[in-house]
Parts: sequence; C-alpha cells; structure tokens
Amino acid sequence: MTIFFFLLLIVLIWIKIRDWALSSLLVTIFSFQFYLPNKYYPIEVFRPYELQPGFGPYFLSYGINLENIFLLITLILIIRNLILKKSVFPKKSITYILPAIFSAILFFLISLYSSLRFSPYSSLSVTWLLQDIQLFLVGFSVFYVFFKKRSDLKLISPVILSSIVLQSAVSIIQFVKQSWAGLPIESFIVETIYYGSPDAVHSYFRVAGTFGHPNQLALILCAMLVLILPQVIGERKPVYILGSFITVLVILLTQSRSGWLALFVVILLTTIIYRNELLKPVSKLAIRRIAVSITLVIAVTLAVAVPRIVASFNAFYQNAGFPLRIEMAKEAILAIAQNPWLGYGMGTNEPVLFRLFPMGYIYSFPAPIHMAYLQMILESGILGFLFFMFPFVYIIRCIINRFLLYGAKKIARAKNYIFITLAGISAFGSFYLFLPYEGFREFAYLGIIFGYGMICLQPFKAFPK
Repeated sequence: MTIFFFLLLIVLIWIKIRDWALSSLLVTIFSFQFYLPNKYYPIEVFRPYELQPGFGPYFLSYGINLENIFLLITLILIIRNLILKKSVFPKKSITYILPAIFSAILFFLISLYSSLRFSPYSSLSVTWLLQDIQLFLVGFSVFYVFFKKRSDLKLISPVILSSIVLQSAVSIIQFVKQSWAGLPIESFIVETIYYGSPDAVHSYFRVAGTFGHPNQLALILCAMLVLILPQVIGERKPVYILGSFITVLVILLTQSRSGWLALFVVILLTTIIYRNELLKPVSKLAIRRIAVSITLVIAVTLAVAVPRIVASFNAFYQNAGFPLRIEMAKEAILAIAQNPWLGYGMGTNEPVLFRLFPMGYIYSFPAPIHMAYLQMILESGILGFLFFMFPFVYIIRCIINRFLLYGAKKIARAKNYIFITLAGISAFGSFYLFLPYEGFREFAYLGIIFGYGMICLQPFKAFPK
C-alpha cells in the first residue's frame, strides 16, 4: 500500500512538471526518511548469555527500504533518457568527475570482496554495501538534473522543507508525550542503555523523528538545513526562514552533542560564505519573526541544551562517553592491525570486535565504534577507506584551488553550490569524529551534497549568472 502511495505521488508530480525521471527523484528524496513499515531479516549476533545481563540478545538486520526501490526506478528512467538521447552530458563535464567516479567504483569493489571473503554474514554485508553505495548513485542523479535543466534543482528545496516539517511534527509530538508517538513510520530501536551514562540527561526524552536514534535525526536535519539555507539567505522566503529555525529547534531537542557540533560548523560556514548577504537590511516584519524564533531557540537551549552541556562535564568519568570511546579506539586499532588493507566486511564491527575481545567494550555496550573513520577502516580496510574519502577530498581541493586562483568574485556564480558542498561535507565530517555511521540511513542525504560537489567541479560557464 505504501509503495502505491509513492507511485501515485510520482504521477501527481509528473502532471505538474512533465518529467518522469525528475518526478521519481523528488519522491525518492522524500522517501529517504522512511524505514518502517518494511521487510527486514534479523540476524542474532549475540545471545543473551554472551553479553552483560540486560544487554542481550543483540540483532543486526537487513532488507529493502522504500528509497532503494524508488532510487532504482529513478536510475532506470535516467538511463532510459540517456539512451534515447533525451538528455546528454557534455563530454567535458564527465571528464571533470571521472576521478571521483573511478574512486567510488574501487571502494565498492574492495568492500564487496571484503564482505564476501571475511564477513560472517555476507548477505547482510553485501546488502548494507549496496545501500551505502546509494550515496554515489544519488549524487549522480543530482548531477544529471543539473545538466538536463539547471533550474530544476530548485525543486529539491520544497521536498527537503516538507521532510523538515514532517520530522519536526513527529519530534515535537514525541517531546510533548515524552515518549514515542506510536506512529507506524517511527523506528523503535533506541536502546535504554544510552540513558545510563553519567554524561546523559535523564530529564527529557530524546526525540528521534522517524529515525532510529536522536543522533541520526540531528545529523540529517543538519544536512537538510544546509540544503535550504541558500533559499533562506538568497531569496529570504518566510516559509524557509521559519523552516530553518524549526530545524535548529529540533536539533537542540535531540540532545545530540555531535549533532550540535555539526550545527555549529554549518552556522560558522554560513556566516563566512554569506557574510555580505547577512548584512543586508531586512523588513520590520521579518525582524519580528526572527526575534520570536530566536527567543524560542534560546528558551529550548536553556531548558534542554544547558543541562546536557553541564552533564557533559562528567564525560571523563568511568562508564561515560570519553573513556568508552578511548576503549573503542584501542580495540579497533588492534583489530585493524590484523587485516589492515581490506577489512572484515560491511557491518562487522560488533561480531569482529567481540570475537577478538570477548570481555571488551562490546560485552557491556554492543554498538559500532563511535568514530566513523575507524569504523569504515575496520569494515573496508585502509584501501576502501581511502577510495571512499578521495571524492570528497578531491572536490574540496578543487574548490579551494579555484578560490586561490580566481578569487571570491569569479566563483560567486557557484556560491550556493559551493556552500552546500563545503557545509554539508564539514557537517558530516565533524559528526563522524565521535559517532558511527549507518549508511543505509544517512548516506542518501550525503549523496545529495555529493551531487552538488560534482557540480562544483564544472567550469564557471556551466553556472547560471
């Protein structure tokens, strides 16, 4: 029934814009936030007696999400258009992104070999890898839209705004109820063990929207904020201004410190890149609305964020966040040393570390390594990690080189694309310093940002004046 509803959305959007591939992509982006209801296959990784009492059994699961289905439909429609030559990429445009494409393919091949050769659950590992690689497929789809009709990229913003509205509504209901809202689209997988740490706040329920954990919601909302900020600052549309403040409000309600760090990075880059636009005068009505929004944010900060920040001073005590992460890093480095180049396969953090260290941190805290970089090296090896990181480093290097060669005025035509790329990559990069990644949940949003990054690799004449 859910699939038919989304197919109906594609038809309704097509009636308006008369483009099947773009209609499918917009619906696909909207579907990124849904994981339930779906069909998943659970694997019992640890039995109850293998872990500290109260922490087992522990399951990992794999299956197909809505976004997998509709991204496949989108890619089929894009390939159809390319074959029928309804849309054609300029030859030079492909040349600019070839290093990124080649690197992504190598990452996939290395991770596929590791998942088939070393993973104890090869079906799960390969499924997760295919879902992780959606990052690059979504990026390709965004890149396609830019060259087919550049103005169509603006249609992504209303979809992101509608996702913000949905996540905010669900999250506010959760906060008011101080529990899950009981909706079928929520992912009820937040374990109570996360609330036992001395640096956690027990006074408020941590909202998670439709995602599996508050940290994921905070990161994805940061990505959404990055995608709508050009509309907020450039066009100053009230609906987007309101949406941006609501986004910040809900990020605060997640009580995710890593999410707050990502938000700080986004705000910092916004003030640097858009400093001239932010200094432009605004109407009195806009000032009143902004004042009300800022007052709400300050109130939530005092009520929710300040207690979390104060509790964070306990992070260095035993069983708190910092010592736990140190132990995770030590065990991860020792595990990586045994198979450094290729890793153990996608999603194998917990079983590999438990096999090597049965009384290690997994015994009392069954979770992936809380540093995505070490997590990926453990799963895909040093080679896979380097090839995964290369496209992002390559894009940032090209942007910096162009700025140094041509100056800010010359690259102003690409400012919005550059902002989305730099702020998005920086937000994900800072977040992953302290938390693991779940590619099948958040990589699709990183894929949108990656698509903008590939656009930034194009010559200046490709951008509208």
